[in-house]
Amino acid sequence: MNITQSELEPHVATFRVEIAHDDYWEEYDKQLRAQRKTLTIRGFRPGHVPLPMAKRLVGERVLSDVIQKRLDEALGTYLKENGIVTFTSFLGNADQPPFDPQAEGDYVFILDAGVLPELNVDLSNEQIPLYVAKPTQEELDAELDRERKRAVSQDAVDEKTEYVVLDVVCEKVGEKVPPKGNCREFIDLTDNNAGAREQLLGKRKDDGAQLDYDAIVKLLGDKEKLAHFYENLGITAEEAKDFHIFATLGEIAHHELAELTPEFYENRVDPDFGQEKLPEDLGALRHLYDEQTADESTYGYEMLQATRCFDILSDKWDFTLSEGFRRRLLGDSEEQTPERLERFGSQVKHEGLVLRLMERWKEGDFDTPEMRRVGRAISRGVIGQLLTERGLPYMGRYSLRFMLGLVQIFGNGGQLSESFERGREAALASLAALRMAKVTTHEVTMTECNAQIKALREEMEAERSKR
Repeated sequence: MNITQSELEPHVATFRVEIAHDDYWEEYDKQLRAQRKTLTIRGFRPGHVPLPMAKRLVGERVLSDVIQKRLDEALGTYLKENGIVTFTSFLGNADQPPFDPQAEGDYVFILDAGVLPELNVDLSNEQIPLYVAKPTQEELDAELDRERKRAVSQDAVDEKTEYVVLDVVCEKVGEKVPPKGNCREFIDLTDNNAGAREQLLGKRKDDGAQLDYDAIVKLLGDKEKLAHFYENLGITAEEAKDFHIFATLGEIAHHELAELTPEFYENRVDPDFGQEKLPEDLGALRHLYDEQTADESTYGYEMLQATRCFDILSDKWDFTLSEGFRRRLLGDSEEQTPERLERFGSQVKHEGLVLRLMERWKEGDFDTPEMRRVGRAISRGVIGQLLTERGLPYMGRYSLRFMLGLVQIFGNGGQLSESFERGREAALASLAALRMAKVTTHEVTMTECNAQIKALREEMEAERSKR
């Protein structure tokens, strides 16, 4: 088996793979004989179909599968050995000869793929000031006082809040297709009027009580919750009329901190940064406030600076796809406007830069107590944002484990996991970009650090508005 590589255009490579008869024949013959034993044909005992007949019946499919497997293995090995990172799947080349399974000889495959260039941008001359918050005793006392008042207020809300879970099903009208399920909607009864609350609690007394579509929409209320509702079902609001949508009432309960037992946290750990062992005392799950707020100010500023460095890298990194290749990836149609093509090119560049920076992150010496704290701060921030987007209650300064447990309770773990990992990867990639720059550290009070955070955020917003 032989592979040669050539450049089709900047950042797009052509791979020519030559697969000889001896590269696949032994595996093909083995697979064909195995398939023969499973064939049932009238006039022959099971497993005793003649090999020529088996070859005529399933030979082409078996050969195609074996050839595809050999092709995938060869390309995967070649990319790994040569340190090549592709950002597209392999695409058929215009010069690809037709595949003839009857030939059973040597085969040639010509495939194209987008290839990420090396990240060779020098940021060592970029002066990046980093402000580290060192709280004064007065600032700590003030934060502690605010935290105590906030905790009392949050407890009071938790004790009075009732939640209902709706298990939603969506059936296509007039079609015998499996209904769409596994959509769980969370409703805070305190946000609804007394009539809605009475309706839900009344129906809850009936075993398996259901709500129709109109009742669900009325309960959800605002546009954001409705948008999330349709997103979960995989339909648009306009398509709702073509479906029979109903919900079965799930649990209605108070969810308080004391109800969360250690079982909720089994295997809910952050593999990249580790977590402390879950304390037996459930009260200790709350974030104990020492200098954590100062840490969060520092890392909040560091994340802003990291994002800024990511943007600088993106501007300096020479990675632009031709319009022709972008159209090829999206599909060459009239719908692909110049604006759409430009957005797609920026998206590919962003994802490619994240890939390259994640390589830097994994190779760097980031396994330190400080960076583990950064990782936990990132994880809390990403999860907090995702919870807010899905209408789940804001939980303040609770630990990452507590927030993950909350996600698990309301059945959103599967929905959140992918977007959580994407958000955290983007944050870690930005931090890796920050490590490429020349950073100067300045110790300031928490008040001064917060002022710098505000100024930097305004500066970045102004820069984005110019693009």
